[in-house]
Amino acid sequence: MLRASLLLLSALLLLVNGRPAQAQDTPDRAIYVIMDGSGSMWGALPDASRKVEVAKAVLQDFVAQDFGDANLALRVYGHRERRNCRDSELVVPFGDATTVVPQVEAFARALNPLGMTPIAYSLREALTDMDGRAGEIILITDGNETCDEDPCALVRAWREQDIDINVHVVGFGIEAQERVALQCIAEASGTEYRDASSADELAAELAQIREEVVEEPPTEAEPSPPPSGGSVALTLRGVDAEGNAMLIEGHLVQDDVERFA
Repeated sequence: MLRASLLLLSALLLLVNGRPAQAQDTPDRAIYVIMDGSGSMWGALPDASRKVEVAKAVLQDFVAQDFGDANLALRVYGHRERRNCRDSELVVPFGDATTVVPQVEAFARALNPLGMTPIAYSLREALTDMDGRAGEIILITDGNETCDEDPCALVRAWREQDIDINVHVVGFGIEAQERVALQCIAEASGTEYRDASSADELAAELAQIREEVVEEPPTEAEPSPPPSGGSVALTLRGVDAEGNAMLIEGHLVQDDVERFA
């Protein structure tokens, strides 16, 4: 009985100290990666390493990092057919890190770059996959759209429609003449375009994006002290010696509040 009364008293003291027990449910933002699996990913980087092998290794390390409560997903394009502008697949659906990491690792081992670069189509499919979620799309590509569409215009339309999705673009081992079109996508989304030409650079750019989009959990504020010299009225429900419910009324003065806090 004393324990029950103390628990109730503790709850009242939380209110006195300005800490009402209220759950704050905020929707998680989604992290959605679109990776280039087109035939050009077999190309070599300046250090002679293959783009696809580097990208797979960096991607596996990336998804294993701390994303808080955000869910991750992975889409890849150009990895199944040579001349198919609809060759884009959600290979890892949304899930937390414990679910996503082994799936990404398994897919990376089997990835065989092959086909086209349908960026606009992949972005439209990504919007469907997001299913109303707010969040971030990270596009890793070694080239421009090759399917006669305009991903820049698509992303610009998203902004005009107030779709709460940011598109981050990392050009990986691209030629200088291709940079302008990819920069246009990032600018249309209001993000910073990024270039990478090595494993270290790709890892660094992805880490920077993660740092920008993953919110750190808020630090719990210290409870406010009770009013100096004041008292707090309270009512407790108790039980008498015969088991009958009874009300217990009284006041907590400063010394009592400090003793129970």
